[in-house]
Amino acid sequence: MARPKKFKEDVKMYNIALPVDTFKKLSEISLHETKNSLIHISIADLIRSSIDIYIECYEEEHNE
Repeated sequence: MARPKKFKEDVKMYNIALPVDTFKKLSEISLHETKNSLIHISIADLIRSSIDIYIECYEEEHNE
């Protein structure tokens, strides 16, 4: 089965190394969120949304 298209804009690939404990926690959150959603929530989805929130907070703090 092909992966669903999740991006509506151009993307840039980036590899990341995470501590095993962090990965396990993200995996648990991903499973929990997927069970409570109508769509699959991957670890990558969690990381991307966290980065978006970080950028938004950073911009608000530095553009005052």
